[in-house]
Amino acid sequence: MDAYIIGVDMIKFGRFPEKSVPQLGAEAALLALDDCGLPIQDMQALYCG
Repeated sequence: MDAYIIGVDMIKFGRFPEKSVPQLGAEAALLALDDCGLPIQDMQALYCG
């Protein structure tokens, strides 16, 4: 199986007590999808690190 990185982005570093970890991950994922121009329906997996 091949894996490709086609979009990247990041959110600002800092403390965000009003947001949960899943909310922060979703924000970063949507930014990366916007970077590569794909709709969310085409995303098969998301890896953060």
